[in-house]
Amino acid sequence: MTVDAASPAAAYAAFQEYGFHATESVRAHLRTITQAFGRSISPVSVPVHAYDRRVDYDGHPFLAPTLADHTDSMRAALADAIGTAVTNQLSS
Repeated sequence: MTVDAASPAAAYAAFQEYGFHATESVRAHLRTITQAFGRSISPVSVPVHAYDRRVDYDGHPFLAPTLADHTDSMRAALADAIGTAVTNQLSS
């Protein structure tokens, strides 16, 4: 599936729409801990080593059903816009 990578939310949207079933690599990073044993503590940065994790997430489509529900109205709007553009071009 092709996704517009220019959008910052593109990867998240594709993940939600189509699901994801694979192993992903998590890079080493620092995690800030602000609670311990249910109590607030002064923030502490803790290193987390790189690791691989298995992700089995079924998609929850939101875009495809919406497009299917509004296909007729979108086609009508496009036809009107094209008709207006052609009329404007011919009258110029």
